[in-house]
Amino acid sequence: MPILQRFNSITPLTTTLLLMTLSACSLDAKLASPQQIADATVNEPASAGLSLSWRAPELSASSYRILFYGYDRVYYRLSALQAPAPEQSPSYRLLLDINYGARQMREYHIQNGNTALPLSHNRHEIVRCGIFDDLTSACLFRDQAYVELSQADLDAAIGKGLTVLLKSEHNQDISLELPGNYIAGFLLRLQHPK
Repeated sequence: MPILQRFNSITPLTTTLLLMTLSACSLDAKLASPQQIADATVNEPASAGLSLSWRAPELSASSYRILFYGYDRVYYRLSALQAPAPEQSPSYRLLLDINYGARQMREYHIQNGNTALPLSHNRHEIVRCGIFDDLTSACLFRDQAYVELSQADLDAAIGKGLTVLLKSEHNQDISLELPGNYIAGFLLRLQHPK
């Protein structure tokens, strides 16, 4: 079938689905409205299939490092484990997927203003190591972790947003921003599930 005939045979439904898929992939969660965040928040099985977990769209932050290391990049999102009983509130978490290059693994912690928040690690692994120009050796690391958040933390941040600092012992700090619209949309989806 010639190429032009293939394009002529695309149905309006196919076109609509394609446009919806492209627009969902291009959602900038930091600039999205609460309704867009609510629509993009998904309910999926949590680890070990014990309960369902709500997950907001992924955000990212990065910091460039010199001397062969490239970017430190953090992918993060809000998550909530559904409560076992309707009268209980869900368990809220800020999920972190930290990727960085260094000579050795880093120990991170989270700071919210002057308050240090406990960071729980799910996984800390070496992705790969190498020697660069016979000068230095370094590895790429991946750290998956989370921070517990309370309903009060999220409610207080709806208007102004929440910014926390991911800090390491080597002053490799990255600011993680959760805009107020992002938090409002996430909570909206939990209040009105599809």
